Amino acid sequence: MIRDTVASDCAYRYIAYGLITESAIALPELTVAGTMDCPAVRVRTGQIEPHPLVVDEAGRGFWIRGQRACYSMRGVGTFLVTAGKEILVDPHPRASPEMLRVAILGPAFALLLHQRGRFILHASAVVIGGAAVAFMGGHGWGKSTMAALLHARGHTAISDDLTAIDVDHGTVYPAFPQLKLWPDALASLSLPAGGLPQVHPDLPKRALRLTADFAPNAMPLQRLYVLGIGQPVAVVRQPPTQLLEEVMRHWYGVRFGRAFWNSLDLRRHFLEAARLIRMTPTRRLQRPATLLGDRALPDAIEREILEDLESP
Repeated sequence: MIRDTVASDCAYRYIAYGLITESAIALPELTVAGTMDCPAVRVRTGQIEPHPLVVDEAGRGFWIRGQRACYSMRGVGTFLVTAGKEILVDPHPRASPEMLRVAILGPAFALLLHQRGRFILHASAVVIGGAAVAFMGGHGWGKSTMAALLHARGHTAISDDLTAIDVDHGTVYPAFPQLKLWPDALASLSLPAGGLPQVHPDLPKRALRLTADFAPNAMPLQRLYVLGIGQPVAVVRQPPTQLLEEVMRHWYGVRFGRAFWNSLDLRRHFLEAARLIRMTPTRRLQRPATLLGDRALPDAIEREILEDLESP
């Protein structure tokens, strides 16, 4: 089922998260790269042994040994990530190209970026008022919708769902020019869902591939916002201990479970999270439960963020 998307060698070249990636699998979500620069990452196909023996109720398995981390998804495949340089893909025979790409560009790339020393948040990021800001939240919290509403108002997109931060330099890396949106969010932006590819065969979520207003380079991260529900739209300051808890809660590595946690130097990990909060003002962005249907809402959100960026 993936035969027409897999080349005999690494025939495709892309750039994502500031990394030139050479791939045996077509990844049309990514930006095509030239042939002059040496690739930092390779994505190739092959057999992986051993597969994770224990899987959770969602059909996900994981093991980690030094600089090798292996992640599997039932019905999709197994992905071995090594030393921040290679993703080896062992696809399930019935996996669709879309399912494979979701796994490669999500959890597999998250593991690779972690191995390269990036702090990975479950967040979407945009440039607003010349500043890079990121919105943290779980599934269904409106991260992508928030990014899409601001992008529709002319603000540059940086990442969607997975945001990679270099804590040493306080910068955020551009992912790839795509936002994943539910049909109601697309309708609010006057975009037809039927004309866009599905992110996953089992979900109505669509891939909005951006042709303009996408960040070309890494940028200083000026704000982290934890999305919350409330009225009116407001930016709310919170105690540092609560903010640290929120950052750890929305750290992307949580999805890999106990085995991943046990592999970490936990003291170093918590210190890095605390350093991120000290370097980047972190707030709670309060807004209604739905971001759709209120024409005044995007303006109110934009205004609150811009006012917050002007504050100390």
